[in-house]
Amino acid sequence: MNTIDKAVAEMHKAGLYSAHIAGGADDLGIYVDCWNSDLEFTLSIRIHEEEINYYANQYDKNNETK
Repeated sequence: MNTIDKAVAEMHKAGLYSAHIAGGADDLGIYVDCWNSDLEFTLSIRIHEEEINYYANQYDKNNETK
């Protein structure tokens, strides 16, 4: 499992079910879709690389073999 896959898996565990991978082969990223009721519009927000690394590290910590 690569860093992005780990981060998405951990984000799903944290309740961010709309987290998904998007982009080209040379520019993959994680996006979270957010619904704005007032605008009746969905915004896709790209997650910063530092946050991706944080969630990937959390995944590793939570899945260590003991």
